[in-house]
Amino acid sequence: MAIAELLAVVSPPSNPINAENGNHWTLAEQWIGFGLPDDFRDFATHYGSGKICGNYLGILNPLSTDNFQDAVTSFAEVLRDVKRSREYPYDVFPDRPGLLPWGSDENGNYLHWLTEGEANAWPIIVESHEGELERFDMSMTTFLAKALTNEIRPKHIWRRPFTQDERVFTPST
Repeated sequence: MAIAELLAVVSPPSNPINAENGNHWTLAEQWIGFGLPDDFRDFATHYGSGKICGNYLGILNPLSTDNFQDAVTSFAEVLRDVKRSREYPYDVFPDRPGLLPWGSDENGNYLHWLTEGEANAWPIIVESHEGELERFDMSMTTFLAKALTNEIRPKHIWRRPFTQDERVFTPST
């Protein structure tokens, strides 16, 4: 179970914000128009809304339906602008296969899925604010666990290793 890897690295909050599933997951998938990875739901129900490493790394929360839709729409618009302004190797959500954003950091780097094939097998595409792209063939929570423990190092982002003290999730207020 991919979420177990991340839970071993970053403790979830005792009272996560926007972590009640109810019908929010179904609404998010209906709005997206296709299924999302299971570990994304696991992340949302364990951690809710908030940031990792202080305010450094934000992960979208599909259980916060309005915020999720707004964030995906905003990120996708930025990606489409980039695609219009320069050569870009991927299509962008809602196109499939295409990039579907799931997180970002305070330096303007983006984290996406490439929506090709089965949702639980979507690769991670990391995009630096300079436009460099790197692919990781693993789940979102495995990627986060390995990146936060410095087992993997994306070439163009997060050049400084994460410390154990930084591996903290802070719920949104």
